[in-house]
Amino acid sequence: MERDIRTFHVLTMGMGFDLIDHLWARVQSMSGFAFSHILEPSIDQSMLAKHPHAAHCFCIRDNVQLKMPSPDKEILAALEQPGVPTIHNMIMGDRVIRTLDYTEALGYATFLALRLEHLLLQIKPSVIISGYDSLHSGIAMAVARKLGIPWFSITFTTIPQGLTGFCMGMTPDTGISFRPVSLEVLRELAERTLSEFESKRMVVFAYLSANNVPMIIKRLPGHIRAFYMATIRAINGRFDKFTQYPVRRLVREYFRKRLNLVFLPKHWFCDAPPATPYLFIGLHMQPESSIDVWAPFYSDQFHIIEAIARSTPPTHQILVKLHKSDADNYSRKQLDRLRCLPGVRLVSPYAQSRMFIEKASLVLAIQGNLALEAAMLGRPVLVFGDTKFMELPSVSRVNRLTELPSQIRGKLTEQRPAREEIILGLMSYLNCYAPGCFNNWEITPSSLEINNMVENIKALREYVEKSDQCAE
Repeated sequence: MERDIRTFHVLTMGMGFDLIDHLWARVQSMSGFAFSHILEPSIDQSMLAKHPHAAHCFCIRDNVQLKMPSPDKEILAALEQPGVPTIHNMIMGDRVIRTLDYTEALGYATFLALRLEHLLLQIKPSVIISGYDSLHSGIAMAVARKLGIPWFSITFTTIPQGLTGFCMGMTPDTGISFRPVSLEVLRELAERTLSEFESKRMVVFAYLSANNVPMIIKRLPGHIRAFYMATIRAINGRFDKFTQYPVRRLVREYFRKRLNLVFLPKHWFCDAPPATPYLFIGLHMQPESSIDVWAPFYSDQFHIIEAIARSTPPTHQILVKLHKSDADNYSRKQLDRLRCLPGVRLVSPYAQSRMFIEKASLVLAIQGNLALEAAMLGRPVLVFGDTKFMELPSVSRVNRLTELPSQIRGKLTEQRPAREEIILGLMSYLNCYAPGCFNNWEITPSSLEINNMVENIKALREYVEKSDQCAE
């Protein structure tokens, strides 16, 4: 007998109107599944009232100016369990909440815990699809676990682009094989991906921070618009301290980054790999979920670089590349702190990472695509965070920091894996993904991408129902 797909109720968590309109509403229309949406926290009832999908949407707060309750530390502590980030990690992983007074942050976390439990009991979803970012995502995961509701974070590949996956936790190593394919199909995908990457036909896209006057001028209207909207929100009493930076912080950050760019000591950076042996590591953009959420205990990047410097033999330099999307985030004083570490040299954020990866004796990464790129080229890799890149043969995870010297020495003598081993590792990594959509919400998903996402939701339903049967 055909199952009624309407009994499978998908709840999305923390998403805005654009994503609901352009993606999930279209998936709902084509799939027939029931969908509901708990909106991102800055949206309240006054913004929801006239939205076409209002009947299926729920606000975390009826009014963004709602007064928060006093912190209830017992309620929050009760949410902590294995596989769930601690409340403090959730706070520190949220780019806005981390800047607030601790008592305010705990009060907001308490409100989220109570409100989300109320909503989940009211909506009774079959499954929750969330993101990684922000405190509300972590609290939603903890509350869902408490209530026994399947919770998944949605994830996307950068190599190759256009694949989508689901993770059962807040780190990418928790990805599931929800839509398995034949080994032949998987091998063909892995071989094509590797070949296109080796030939440089496939590259990782990254946003480029403003690094010259024309780029600053080009982006100035967008910054002015953001300042204007923030000012209007403040004047109209619509400023939300829990999801938005105040105007003064936006202005301060803008001028801080412009000054950093002006005084960026370009003569401190190398643009090409040296002839002598070296280790290579790239700094993450920060704040950013790939480090603050996925690898919270390694999010102090300066501490990690110092640990690497302390652990590297004098036969090798340590080349540290600034992220090209975040080059203006560092002051001259901060960069000089790195330069003073033994063996450390800075690499220009605008240099091509590929040529440094190809000649590196060892690539290190906290998280991020640098590790995947190096592993696909067969270079030895050490990662600090929990990642699916461990499926590739040349990738190892850092144990205790006190063991880093011996791990580095061991990786420096490691044999390069055969191409077949890389293919098999890539197959294992890609097994947790399926054709989906691109992680660029400025572009409306195509009909093909919507069809892919419909199939993914169907496969996720099968996965959840099979898991329920196994549990029984």
